Amino acid sequence: MSATRARDRIGRIALYALIVTVVASYFAALYGPPPPNANAIAAAGHLSWLFVIWAYWVDRHRTVRLKPDPHKYVQEDPVRVRL
Repeated sequence: MSATRARDRIGRIALYALIVTVVASYFAALYGPPPPNANAIAAAGHLSWLFVIWAYWVDRHRTVRLKPDPHKYVQEDPVRVRL
């Protein structure tokens, strides 16, 4: 999260909502009862693609945070520079 910053309110709130939902579904799968049948597993597998679409939507509302280049403002010693 330190590499990007929110462009708008959606970029900030939706990211945290996605994180909370993924963590909650992880713990629900970890501590919840086993699925009743194979169709439930298949449906959950297909519905998990919604997390990918959601993450793409969140990413569209975020932008890259550029870090300053430390070498940009350093002056080189003219004696050591070889041509």
